[in-house]
Amino acid sequence: MEEIKLNTNDSMFRLIDRTTRHVTYITSHHPESICKWHTDYTMRSGSFSGNLLNYILYINNGDFTGGNIKISEEHIQDTPGEDVGITPLREPKTEHIIEPINNRLVLFPTPYWHMVESVENKSYKNPIDGRLTVHGHIGI
Repeated sequence: MEEIKLNTNDSMFRLIDRTTRHVTYITSHHPESICKWHTDYTMRSGSFSGNLLNYILYINNGDFTGGNIKISEEHIQDTPGEDVGITPLREPKTEHIIEPINNRLVLFPTPYWHMVESVENKSYKNPIDGRLTVHGHIGI
């Protein structure tokens, strides 16, 4: 198991006790799913999303392979003309690969570029057969 060491001096982590906004999603990645490189620290139409930290809780019931999350701490510019955080100017260097292990909780700052590798299912009949996560953002 890879562990990303938290730098508690990072302003993103120091702000946890001041957060007022929490967003939660439930997602099932299935064989057709793809999640390209992006950040969740975005400026859309000139306004800051307010996201400081991402969290992912894996709830894996399906019979699948893949679905690892790749994380990069590299600071890369966004593609000109796109909303900030949506498309990197180039592919980031993968610095962390985290496997979807049941009950694993992952926290990382929203400015980090991240993506989900493709999922392959031996048998996919409904969303519960996929890579299930409860994930979201903590912010202000």
